[in-house]
Amino acid sequence: MEETKKDCRAKKHLCDLMADKAAFEAVKEAAKNARFICKACGRTAGKAESLCDPLSLDA
Repeated sequence: MEETKKDCRAKKHLCDLMADKAAFEAVKEAAKNARFICKACGRTAGKAESLCDPLSLDA
């Protein structure tokens, strides 16, 4: 899934939140109990919708 930076900002994906140091608490919360990894940026999150191109970590 290829998204533009504008899409990531609108959907509040972690890659965009990391650009805003004030949003660090939101990033920490989204990364708790990580079950997905983003194939685009490598960040992890508990919910797939927090990532641009999620892949489940559940085996």
